[in-house]
Amino acid sequence: MTEILIIDFGSQYTQLIFHTFMYRLSANVRLIDVVAFNKLNLTKDCPQLKAIVLSGSPRSVNMESVDIKVKPLAKHYYVLGICYGAQLIAKEYGCKLASTAGQYGEAVISVTQEDDLFSNIPPRFKTWMSHGDHLVRVSKHVQVLAYAANNMPAAWKVQKRIYGTQFHPEVNNTEYGQDILRNFMNIAGVVPKRDKGSLVHQIMKQIKNQVGQNKVLLALSGGVDSTTLAYMLHRSIGSQMRAVIIDNGLMRSNEISEIVEQFRSEPIEQSIVVAHAEDMFISRLAGVTDPEFKRQIIGKTFIDVIISEGRKLEAQGFKATFLAQGTIYPDVIESGAVPGSSVIKSHHNVGGLPKDIPFKLIEPFRYLFKDDVRLIANYLNIPIAMYTRKPFPGPGLAIRIIGAITEERLKIAREADLLLRSELARLEQNKRIWQTAAILLPIKTVGVKGDNRSYEHVIALRMVDSVNGMTAQSSLVPIDTLHYIARQITDHVKGVNRVVYDLSSKPPATIEWE
Repeated sequence: MTEILIIDFGSQYTQLIFHTFMYRLSANVRLIDVVAFNKLNLTKDCPQLKAIVLSGSPRSVNMESVDIKVKPLAKHYYVLGICYGAQLIAKEYGCKLASTAGQYGEAVISVTQEDDLFSNIPPRFKTWMSHGDHLVRVSKHVQVLAYAANNMPAAWKVQKRIYGTQFHPEVNNTEYGQDILRNFMNIAGVVPKRDKGSLVHQIMKQIKNQVGQNKVLLALSGGVDSTTLAYMLHRSIGSQMRAVIIDNGLMRSNEISEIVEQFRSEPIEQSIVVAHAEDMFISRLAGVTDPEFKRQIIGKTFIDVIISEGRKLEAQGFKATFLAQGTIYPDVIESGAVPGSSVIKSHHNVGGLPKDIPFKLIEPFRYLFKDDVRLIANYLNIPIAMYTRKPFPGPGLAIRIIGAITEERLKIAREADLLLRSELARLEQNKRIWQTAAILLPIKTVGVKGDNRSYEHVIALRMVDSVNGMTAQSSLVPIDTLHYIARQITDHVKGVNRVVYDLSSKPPATIEWE
């Protein structure tokens, strides 16, 4: 029975809250959007309910109203508002909020009032902020518990049942964030129960029930998510699966051969088909510079190739009913596929897919994060090199080349990427870096080579630390390493005379540039 109800206003991080509670409470937590919440009869539908969590949102409390009132809820339940949810609480209880340029990323807060919410937590700690509104006047009903370094309220309380945090305790970047959520559970009288079910077995059972005797095409990129799904499908439905690797001409140096090779002597090897579609992708992307349009073209071409391969297999006696994808939650939320969420960038396997695809979708990891998928891969004893591979975007180098895609620019991006990865492979720190990229910028700058003037391209290096890709910080790579990589690229990649390093975090930036 539901003990904690999470109301999702479309935040990038809501699923992180859900996972935190889900892993502690098993089936006793429920995630719901605003429309579904307003159809609930809490007494009837959630008789064991003890606490309600209000998520963050891309909205502003000063621009839009929501049909949810906290005061009636607080008569019966404990309430925790996070970011937007906290602002809703503050506004309803008479506080004034203003919109600013916003605060995104790391912020140190100071706890100024003792409270059970911060039990056994230091008085100063790092948090993760992502908001545009903030409190500028606090009403008599609201007690501020903590402040950010700029003297802005960072956490508050109303009476004994209602809490708000301007920061996001659910993200890994917030120190003691899980402890804060655990403290709220204790305040609300919610008792964690050990999860008796196995996530892996649940997913495999779901796959078997969904597929039945039908056949499945898997879009296999060689990345962590689709590779793990390939193993799950093979163990769940065996010969009912075929895996299609699409060579879209946007891959890194030797990528396709390396992907095929990693499955050599693996039980899945006989199920793999390689589709060579380089010309189709490159021709359709000719002259396209808008990043969202690129993603949509790639999504449409991706499904066209899958359909074509499906027809070839059908002619050989293998007719697929389902298309399986290693879609994970960051793909879904960033594509705006969650009610109330904003489109950050359409992922080719979500927002880029046409609505009339001739397959039923299977996406068992749709509400999981990459760290969840890696845990599943480890449980399945998949070779460690496969599930520790750094993420590489589905659209490939198309979104690491800012502007138009040409053969010349692809060559530059590939060579710069190969040098970057080769040099980082020598570093022990490379194991801790979540993702790396060499971004080709759409500008040229003046330089000097061999005593001659050059006017050539710029490469931006992007290296970030993260756990699940929802938040990220630039990696603190040693400066001598950066110098060496820059020299290698300018010396050996024809047409490049300048290298820069991207220091921005997510938010406000994203990990990929497009």
